[in-house]
Amino acid sequence: MSVRILPATWIVGPPAPPVVALLVRVLYIAIITLVSVWVWGYLGGVSLSPTYVSEGVNETGKLFNWHPVLMTTAFAVLMSEAIMSYKAPILPWLKRAASKKLHACLHAAAAVCIVCGLTAAFKSHSLKLPIPIPDLYSPHSMLGLTTTILWSLQILGAAVAYHWPGISLPGRVALGPVHRHMGGSVWALGLATMATGITEKTTFVATAKKLAGDDLYGAIVRIPGAVLVLLALLGVTALYLQAPAAGPVFVGADGEMLLQGCEGSAAVAGTPSATHGTAQVTGTPGKLGTMESLLQQPGIATLELDVTVQGSIEAAVASVLSQAGRIDILVNNAGALVPCPFADLDLQDARSQFETNFFGALTLTQAVLPGMMARRSGKIVNVSSMAASLPWPAGGIYCASKASLSAWSDALRVEVEPFGVQVTVLTPGIILSNIYTKALPTDSSKGKQWRWYGYLQEKMIASFTKSLASGVGMPADEFAKQTCKQILRKSMPAYHAIGFSVTASKIALLFRNGIMDAPYKKMMKFDTPVPAGSPKDLVKVAVTTPTHQAVPV
Repeated sequence: MSVRILPATWIVGPPAPPVVALLVRVLYIAIITLVSVWVWGYLGGVSLSPTYVSEGVNETGKLFNWHPVLMTTAFAVLMSEAIMSYKAPILPWLKRAASKKLHACLHAAAAVCIVCGLTAAFKSHSLKLPIPIPDLYSPHSMLGLTTTILWSLQILGAAVAYHWPGISLPGRVALGPVHRHMGGSVWALGLATMATGITEKTTFVATAKKLAGDDLYGAIVRIPGAVLVLLALLGVTALYLQAPAAGPVFVGADGEMLLQGCEGSAAVAGTPSATHGTAQVTGTPGKLGTMESLLQQPGIATLELDVTVQGSIEAAVASVLSQAGRIDILVNNAGALVPCPFADLDLQDARSQFETNFFGALTLTQAVLPGMMARRSGKIVNVSSMAASLPWPAGGIYCASKASLSAWSDALRVEVEPFGVQVTVLTPGIILSNIYTKALPTDSSKGKQWRWYGYLQEKMIASFTKSLASGVGMPADEFAKQTCKQILRKSMPAYHAIGFSVTASKIALLFRNGIMDAPYKKMMKFDTPVPAGSPKDLVKVAVTTPTHQAVPV
């Protein structure tokens, strides 16, 4: 179960430098201001109807003047802001869901301006007297028609990609890059259409001035020239924000990240791509069918991996290295939990927990460590648990596997430090992930029957279920954000505690000597009296019956 981060294709710096976003807004404000000055100051302003000149003769220039004003508003202002709505929203505190709505609203407003601008142009042509003007009479008209058609296809494609119920989630993800490419292309084509239209209008004005013997080089000609320069700068600057970012600098200039354990919500949210929007991610659960939540993130592919199978680990690591060439960060995040008092525990369940929680991390680390050591750089992040220091009844094997992970990490950290490789241990508290819901049956009849502790099995399951339903714990996305902060630090700490009840566990560690016995007994129902019965009979049953079979006593 792994996630990798690929190096950026274009190294262009942060995804949305504030100074670049500010420059885009300054440019489009300057453009709409100059166009407005040009229209109202030198072209006579605007009108909703033709201007009467004489019988059978009118002037539709003021009606047409709505066209450059509205098209400038649509493409230079509203669509530029739509392009920045995700990476540099005008309200920087907006979350992605709100940014998506803002993006849609900006495009809707641009659509209104485009329709009104085209209507003004066509009306000014058809109402012209004495001779109406053809609609498609110039290069600008033909380019404008092309832009309008592609813009319509872009709107239709967006509606289908994000709102048509028949498209699967992988299909929506696959259409995302197409949507962004079409959006940027239509916007750039719109700026080019504006440039040809302004040039064409300036030519008409200059011709009229020449025929009238007026000055050909006044502001009426120079202002459009300034607008063309600003349009070019706007295109270059705004499209800079569309370029793939280099991503965080881990140790080298760029990085590969392998995160195993992606089936849980914390693992999915814990990728730097999900929290920082900086990289392409490949998620690898034990089964590809469990990866739907990862596919919701942009640029994500899947790779199957079972951390308990040596061949699966070797194939997965080889696949990543063949495509990316390196792995700079390994996050051992996979976890398995089988809650059961030890006397009733099937030893196979004990071994499976150690295989996933401990030996899986060892095997995967050994597979990627040579490359890190050879490069003299790398990071290994082992996700342990506060249960490693504060073990709880009915979870002793899980706690032991996490304690083993922590102890091995302490030794490994010293061993690999001379080779420039860092090792850190995350010790989460209570995180609202799906490890508990997967581990617990809804009732005892759907799981293995406990023999020695059958009298409290139902109570313990009910207690767990009630605790999970209460929502007490740290949300997985918050855990992910805090985890990424530690992973992306230049120098990672040896240990970092994250999650609900961590502070209490730190205090408890100072005293350790049974301080958690009483609360655990109450929470796990071990304060329930043992039913009356002959201890000798119980011992006899235990000796003659395999532990994994349910035996009435």
